[in-house]
Amino acid sequence: MEFNRTSGQDFTLPCNGSAVNIFQGLNLDEKQKKSFSKKTDGIENRFSTLIEIIPSPLVILEFKSGNVIYANSKTLELFEVEKTVFFSNNFFEYFIFPEDLNNVLNEIQKTGKIENKEIQLLKETKNYFISSISAKLDDYDGVQILIMNIKDISEEKNDEEEKERLLEELRISKEQIEEEAGKINMINYQLEESEQKLQELNAAKDKLFSIIGHDLKNPFFIISSYSEILNEDFELLPSEERVRIINTIGETSKFAHRLLENLLSWARSQTGRMEYIPTALELKKIVNNSLELLNSQAQKKGITLSAEVSASFMVHADKNMLDTVLRNLVANAIKFTNPEGFVKINAVDIDEFVKIIVSDSGIGLTESDLSKLFRIDVNNTEIGSSKEKGTGLGLILCKEFVERHGGKVWVESEFGKGSQFIFTIPKIRTFA
Repeated sequence: MEFNRTSGQDFTLPCNGSAVNIFQGLNLDEKQKKSFSKKTDGIENRFSTLIEIIPSPLVILEFKSGNVIYANSKTLELFEVEKTVFFSNNFFEYFIFPEDLNNVLNEIQKTGKIENKEIQLLKETKNYFISSISAKLDDYDGVQILIMNIKDISEEKNDEEEKERLLEELRISKEQIEEEAGKINMINYQLEESEQKLQELNAAKDKLFSIIGHDLKNPFFIISSYSEILNEDFELLPSEERVRIINTIGETSKFAHRLLENLLSWARSQTGRMEYIPTALELKKIVNNSLELLNSQAQKKGITLSAEVSASFMVHADKNMLDTVLRNLVANAIKFTNPEGFVKINAVDIDEFVKIIVSDSGIGLTESDLSKLFRIDVNNTEIGSSKEKGTGLGLILCKEFVERHGGKVWVESEFGKGSQFIFTIPKIRTFA
């Protein structure tokens, strides 16, 4: 960097380098000249050898004028300047970078010294370098003398700046690597999510084909076969056999109808065509309605249906979905409950939800059975207490519909001691 220098006052420099004849630029009276001459001669005579062996540049200035009184050879080497030029210029204005000059002078005037102050100095080649200066102001018979030690720290600063630059590059590289790693993690997560969805879709497809090809086909085969028997041999069959066949056709039709309803509901939920319209519902009415629809099925096995649900419970739920959940859980409980047993519905208040418990006195579930529930990728064709068969689709629907409401569904069971199917639904308020 370059800048314009301002020349100091002209004065006569002695050829021997002493400061005896430099008074022209110092504005001293005769008395001060004699005293100052004695002092400067003392500096030259007493300390020149000592100053020269100091390993760092040293400059002695007349503070008011900025004129150089003495400078060792290290100083001249540092500034790459001839002695005559160095001694004939105002050090402050000629060698200190203009933006640093005021700070230097102000600090010296206030404190009388400077310690390790970092400034920019200018070489004769008009290239500046970074230095650390320490200076002390002394008084010589009314004349202020500044003794200044200079240390070139350009390389240190360059090394420091290079280190900072490298650290900044490393920081930026680290951020870029972390950003790329984040993108890769996101891509991996999306791939895993896509793989999971693909597995679910494949499982759903397999479940659909299984239900259509087997579980839905068989009831219609039974209905068709028994209908042909009745049509061809009605008069030949005993009345008890006719009643049994008619009851079988009726029960099989109901099973097929429930299965078809669940299948259609599940298909609509998978394709996003099932609307979720939550409203304020009185839970007790919804529960009682579900029990009434399934009461005849329970009576045929001598199973008692009951409910203990407070009329104060108001839930925020989609009626069709809640009906489907309750019907499936109660029908499932009836299927796996021994004759003369019971199925009971309870509801309790838990914070922002109502917990609904469908308990039975049925055959219970093993640990292996529990791990298979609510899973699309598992075929549940377990036989109930009266040889009823199921597909597991109803429980899958229950899970989807309950989670759509922000609730949870789970099972507590011990083999041989019945089961509790439990789910939560958000409530509106509880009346005292």
